[in-house]
Amino acid sequence: MKLKANEIVKKVTEHLIKQMESDDNSKWLKGWTNKSFQNLDGHKYSGMNLFWLSMIDGGFLDDKPRDRKIYGTFLQWKNKGLQIKKGAKSIQMLKPIIGSKDVEVETPNGTETATKHYKFFSTFNAFNIEDVEGDISRWDNVDNVNNKSEVEVSTEAETFIANTGATINHVDGGNAYYVPSQDFIFMPTKGNFIKTANASATDGYYGTLFHELTHWTGASSRCNRKLDGWKGSTSYAFEELVAEMGSAFLCNQLGISATPRIDHAKYLKSWVQCLKDKPNALMNASGLANKSLMYLNGLQPKEIKDPALRLDPTKKAYIQKVEVLSLIHI
Repeated sequence: MKLKANEIVKKVTEHLIKQMESDDNSKWLKGWTNKSFQNLDGHKYSGMNLFWLSMIDGGFLDDKPRDRKIYGTFLQWKNKGLQIKKGAKSIQMLKPIIGSKDVEVETPNGTETATKHYKFFSTFNAFNIEDVEGDISRWDNVDNVNNKSEVEVSTEAETFIANTGATINHVDGGNAYYVPSQDFIFMPTKGNFIKTANASATDGYYGTLFHELTHWTGASSRCNRKLDGWKGSTSYAFEELVAEMGSAFLCNQLGISATPRIDHAKYLKSWVQCLKDKPNALMNASGLANKSLMYLNGLQPKEIKDPALRLDPTKKAYIQKVEVLSLIHI
């Protein structure tokens, strides 16, 4: 079944609405964040492609779930000296197209030439590693999910968090929250997180901290999102959705199994209505969450393997550049 980019976005949105409205409304998050999909070079998919791959993996296209979560194009596999099995079916994924053109605009001084930027999505075909013939042993050690019974320190996650420079105050008990006016995060200590039916203590701790860290990126000096919405408002609920997605993207990148926060059940109705009323709402929330992810990655040392993420967030051009990166890294 060949789909256009806008058809994929529509199907993803409809699928998430259905899961949010289900009896177990935590499935909208658990269903797609407990899997680490990546391409054959190690880049982990996020944003709309993460949603889409998880739906496919769950049988959305009447295809069997794949044990391996690694994908590549025909040419990418060929360049690795491998070939696609006869009769193998590809899946379509989203690819952003970003460009610009000169247009004439009317100004008080007459007609002038201005640059107009545009973006849209096209699709490309990718094959799962199980559809490849040849020696694929180099990908044998790719892990998908960490399942732990108590809070265990993730060195990778702790290093990532420390590199952001965010002020995080750990207190014994209480709730987790970000204070925009003072620009710091309150977090319960690790000892306050216990294993539940849906998550390990480790997953709960880091998932919660990543949620608040996503809020932290919304400050005007960083990604500049609207953080002044009052509780119960649409803008407040939308920011919570962005933070939850941002947390899930970080968990996916750092090998933590994302879990839905209990207090977000009250936002589901607002999220569902927003997705129904505004066809682009999911793309917008996903894009903002991805922008947050790119910002946080930009705060990491230059050793980070993707050169596109080696930008200096202290420079004025960074915020503009990260807008583009949030679209590229899907």
